[in-house]
Amino acid sequence: MDNQKCHEQTTNSRSSKRKLDDEFIVTSSDETTQQDLASHVRAQVQILDSTVSSLEADRAIVKHSIHILSELAKNQDIVNLIVESGGVSALVQHLQAPEWKELSEPRPYEHEVEKGSAFTLGLLALKLEHQQLIVDAEALPHLITLLKRHKDGEKSRAVIRRAADAITNLAHENSIGLKIVDCNALPTLILMLQSEDVAIHYEAVGVIGNLVHSSPNIKKEVLRAGALQPVIELLSSSCLESQREAALLLGQFANGDTDCKIDIVQKGAVGPLIDMLQSPDAQVREMSTFALGRLAQAGIAHGGGIPPLLKLLDSKDDRVQHNAAFALFGLADNEYNVADFIRVGGVQKLQDGEFIFQPTRDCVAKTLKRLEEKVNERICKRSKM
Repeated sequence: MDNQKCHEQTTNSRSSKRKLDDEFIVTSSDETTQQDLASHVRAQVQILDSTVSSLEADRAIVKHSIHILSELAKNQDIVNLIVESGGVSALVQHLQAPEWKELSEPRPYEHEVEKGSAFTLGLLALKLEHQQLIVDAEALPHLITLLKRHKDGEKSRAVIRRAADAITNLAHENSIGLKIVDCNALPTLILMLQSEDVAIHYEAVGVIGNLVHSSPNIKKEVLRAGALQPVIELLSSSCLESQREAALLLGQFANGDTDCKIDIVQKGAVGPLIDMLQSPDAQVREMSTFALGRLAQAGIAHGGGIPPLLKLLDSKDDRVQHNAAFALFGLADNEYNVADFIRVGGVQKLQDGEFIFQPTRDCVAKTLKRLEEKVNERICKRSKM
């Protein structure tokens, strides 16, 4: 698998007009077309409400109706119509596979119906006003159960991606993240972090990152559940996207939490983060500088982090440049790092650099002032000896 394309396109980038199915295309907004559209949507919802069985013919019909609704839902102007037509509850019931009469019998469209339902609900959840409605329809427990299909191997990847996307969208800009934790999602997500399948651990670190971002209380729950070491391990993943997400998450863990900073360093994150500074991927460099800037521990200098951070001051990417400057500012606060700055020509580099934005220039100026103060403090200490 190409390590830069570890997952399918997410649900966050949509075009405004899409093909719906072979027979039905929205081409205008006149009253007749809207009535036809409403009738079409209600027909698909009715099929979902009335067809719940393990028969291959029924599964095929349901899959087709969900596909039609998912294509419609890609147009955000139509999402409200799907919701108003009862689409949420109809889709939620198809997040569960029907009971199979025989465990050994072939399972038609295994994972596919559930994948389509999760995908469509994820699209509906892009609108904030629908998120609580989806949660109230008891979608969360079923979506979390879908994540557990990671044990089924490669054939379950797609349904896991769609369930993860839906959970992420539901936790966006609201307090639903706590409900996701209350549904006991964290043990499953942490197991997924440790999967050898890059598609699985990428989805897990992405969901956890969005949960942590949604609430500081969730960060404590995630750390308590044992996520830190598996996240650190992902810094060495073959998947660049997992590396980026893991570094971003470590930066979030470290932000404003001294004990967690120490724990992150002691558990071995610094070395891989420094290695990531030299990645060919700009976003990997950006996220590693972000994490190192929030750690600002002596171990970064000891691990050889100052030279690559100084080199990134030449970056044409303003975010990478600023994050590197911020990390160096933190390192300059430790008097034991001052000699390393001077030895590798860091002071001259800071003085001569060309910085893109004023906040970066301000940060560099503060770093130079901090270094000067540390040098003067050491001189004063020696003169008193």
